[in-house]
Amino acid sequence: MGMSNYLETKWLNTIRGFVFMGVNEVYVGLFTTPGTDLTPGTEPSDSAYSRQLVTFSEPVQESDKAVIKNTAELSFNPATENWGTISHFGLFDASTGGNYLFHGEVNTAKTVETDDQLKIQANELTVSLE
Repeated sequence: MGMSNYLETKWLNTIRGFVFMGVNEVYVGLFTTPGTDLTPGTEPSDSAYSRQLVTFSEPVQESDKAVIKNTAELSFNPATENWGTISHFGLFDASTGGNYLFHGEVNTAKTVETDDQLKIQANELTVSLE
């Protein structure tokens, strides 16, 4: 999982003594192309698609690193047109627009076609700082 340049700058500025208030809400966006540290990947253009609000657990230690995981299932709306192959995801601080926080690759890419519904089960989305 990669941290966006926006979030890296915020964290580094906290070390310099500037206060970063964090984010109030975090949303998961799906990508058909990978994001970079600078820019998000390509989200589906289907009008039925929307980022999903996610709540994370308290950090726990796993394999010598602290991780947080989604606490509940995330259900994206059924596709009304083909989305393409979902291969990556991003975390944002808004349901549309907003600041891009993290990006990562899904474990198994999934092609979403009309009427498919993509779900992320509880504890399947893991975020860590490496």
